[in-house]
Amino acid sequence: MEALIAYLKDHPLVALLLLGLTVVLLGSLVKKLLKLALILGLVLLIGLYFTNEEAREEWRAEGGEWLKKAEEAAREYGGEALEKGKEAIEEHLTENQEQVDEGLSQGKEVVAEKVEAGTEAVEELAGQGQ
Repeated sequence: MEALIAYLKDHPLVALLLLGLTVVLLGSLVKKLLKLALILGLVLLIGLYFTNEEAREEWRAEGGEWLKKAEEAAREYGGEALEKGKEAIEEHLTENQEQVDEGLSQGKEVVAEKVEAGTEAVEELAGQGQ
């Protein structure tokens, strides 16, 4: 290896020729790889185009099935949620109705007491006025 380096130092023209040859070979290799990549890319795009047409039909069919399943699941869970909601509302309504009835009875008692007191006051004033 040292002999090769010493030879190239002594003969710079040969070193330049080897460097040029290496650059040409690497450039050619890169060019061929780019062509290969371009050709493979085109082949893949063409294959994707044709398989995409077939896949669209399958996807539409599967999408319709998924939509039906989702609708059924939504109806099932929605029905359960609706029933639970109705039960909760009915439970709270009965509790609230009891509180309302109790409040009304207490209110009636208070109003009756006030009416009685007012009636007595009016009678007393009427008795004083005679």
